[in-house]
Amino acid sequence: MKQTSHWFQRSKTRQRINLLLIGGILLIIGMIQESHACSTFMLERPGQRVVGHNFDWNFEDALITINKREVAKTASFYMIESKRVQHAVPAKWVSKFGSVTFNQYGLEWPQDGMNEAGLVIHQMFMEGSQYPVNEQPALDPLQWIQYQLDTSATVDDVLKNAQKVRPVAVGSDLTNNGPVTLHYMVCDISGACAVIDFKGGEMKVYTGATLPVKVLTNYFYDDEVANLQKYAGFGGNLPIPSRQDEIDDYNDPNRTWEA
Repeated sequence: MKQTSHWFQRSKTRQRINLLLIGGILLIIGMIQESHACSTFMLERPGQRVVGHNFDWNFEDALITINKREVAKTASFYMIESKRVQHAVPAKWVSKFGSVTFNQYGLEWPQDGMNEAGLVIHQMFMEGSQYPVNEQPALDPLQWIQYQLDTSATVDDVLKNAQKVRPVAVGSDLTNNGPVTLHYMVCDISGACAVIDFKGGEMKVYTGATLPVKVLTNYFYDDEVANLQKYAGFGGNLPIPSRQDEIDDYNDPNRTWEA
């Protein structure tokens, strides 16, 4: 398990309160069905923000990569099944911003990153995502992250640039479980955030009033919000669930655990 955080300014007391709130939200959201591992969130108060991300995957090896400005790039399809990119035109761009990224599959294929303008992008596995099929230039879903860090300074920039390209699902050779599909949470230094889902072959964007909670896990955002609204304090009547029983099980000296 790997965790990365991007600090804009520090806050202690308020941060602890916000962490408790976010923890409760993540617990509720995770109960849509069996909980997955990845999550992204923003904690904030006036002038103070932190974006946190938890990422679990099949292996731990990775690189911390510095990506330079003014580099001409062309999308590569080497990790994508050939049938998915037939007649696709690879995206081309020139990096405008430098960035630091977390890469498990080599240069230009980051899992996460932050650029010099303060833009942060995190991806999470999203089974069931369906990317648009159109005439826009194509790229790998991880290259989509680098493309945005290279060319965008704000969430608004990301949303505009997202209209210029389309991600294509990675083939089954990486996980042996079918195409790898992702969705994204993007935040900038102003505190603006957006969730970008790909549902039914369309890009779905949640930001501003349509992003009531700045949290994303491994489920479509509209499903997460619908589930959250069932609970007390978020519009519903259900009590916020507790994991105390699981904690008690963990502390039980008579319980045998295997890994």
